[in-house]
Amino acid sequence: MATVYLVTGANSGLGLEFVRQLSQKNDVFIYATVKDISKATELNEIASKRKIVQVVAYQSEDDGSYLAGIIAKGHGKVDTIIANADVAEVLRPGADTPRSEFRRIFELRPKDDLSLPEYSPTAFVIF
Repeated sequence: MATVYLVTGANSGLGLEFVRQLSQKNDVFIYATVKDISKATELNEIASKRKIVQVVAYQSEDDGSYLAGIIAKGHGKVDTIIANADVAEVLRPGADTPRSEFRRIFELRPKDDLSLPEYSPTAFVIF
């Protein structure tokens, strides 16, 4: 079974490089979020060559239900979230970050139940 990654802010910089590196592995699937798919030229090239990358438009202000629905339909889980999008307000080690801040940064579970555990990832990396 593939390890499922969610990389936010994947259209440039670290996010794009994470997708580039991860897409070279076997047994992975990557959901790569961007604000505007039409501006994610390099990412779209990677996704067209490697069918293990799915580019998804996502705004940090969204409630997460659209993205959660795509993930629920495709894999039903995420193993690792790489939260690279510029939404963090609390800059401290993950172990010292309150759960409410993780929820605020990226709320994976929508208000309705899509059978996604509230915290399904085994890792949550914030940049």
